[in-house]
Amino acid sequence: MPRPKKCRRIQSLPEVMCFKPVGVPLRDLERVIIEHDEYEAFKLAAYDRLLQEEGAERMEISRPTFTRIYNCAVQKIAQALIEGKIIDINCCEEVLKQIKENEQIGPGRHERGMGRQRHGPNAAGVGKRMRYYQNKEE
Repeated sequence: MPRPKKCRRIQSLPEVMCFKPVGVPLRDLERVIIEHDEYEAFKLAAYDRLLQEEGAERMEISRPTFTRIYNCAVQKIAQALIEGKIIDINCCEEVLKQIKENEQIGPGRHERGMGRQRHGPNAAGVGKRMRYYQNKEE
């Protein structure tokens, strides 16, 4: 039985959940599914241009784990671009629901919010195993 995943801090959710090649019907395309932690690692390293150590620190995971997650995301994105597949970002409805509920509840006493410790003025922690954070500064 595999070891349970360590808590990973997710700062933002994608605005678009799916990308597809132009001019090809959905029924004719295969999908490549990118998990939410792979999306976050790719965003931090490629878009925000952070070093892997900084990205790992932000996600609260080790640097080798961050590298493994990032490499998996890069491989999936490359496969989708080269083979003309749909890139589908998997962010389950349960995670989205928990983030929305937590935003409505707001911080508890002592301004700590839900979960262990808040990181930043607008962070909201969710869940027992996985903690997801969403930037409200956008």
